[in-house]
Amino acid sequence: MRDDDHGGEKGEVNKVCTPLPSQVGTDLLTHSPIETRLSACPDASIRILEVLQAISPLGGAVCCNLLVELLRQHTAQPVSILGPWITRRDLSHFVCDGRLCVPRFQIDIANARVRTGVAIVIAELGAILDDLEIVEWFASPNLWLGGAPPATMLHKNAADVVGAARADRFIFRGSARDGHD
Repeated sequence: MRDDDHGGEKGEVNKVCTPLPSQVGTDLLTHSPIETRLSACPDASIRILEVLQAISPLGGAVCCNLLVELLRQHTAQPVSILGPWITRRDLSHFVCDGRLCVPRFQIDIANARVRTGVAIVIAELGAILDDLEIVEWFASPNLWLGGAPPATMLHKNAADVVGAARADRFIFRGSARDGHD
């Protein structure tokens, strides 16, 4: 397998988190199996790699340096937009290979905005879940949404996604008090 096929060769570390010029506008993080990513990104934890695999069908993740470039195509001051999103915790993010990455499903890049409902869901779940758990929540089938992952429902009915987050927060908080995971 060639290096550009994401076969896990040494050059893979940079490909996972650094875009090639031809990758601008495409998913940044690869769709390769967890084992390949682990050998390619020894700094990444299994948990991060599992999250990357879970969000792969939802558009993957993009590191902030590339996200700035993508946003620059639609707004004159992308850093001034992205910085507050991160500091206000309007979107969830995580570190992969020393770089801050954001799941793409949270952002409407063409309109340079966080998708409707994302910040409210994070506010609902943020007190009891960390950022990776929130990303996992968005990517996992949800009974309140008829088994659909919340990320796939944001554009259809953000209010239902927020309602599912509120219901799950109540359940998670009760489980934590009862000593259950």
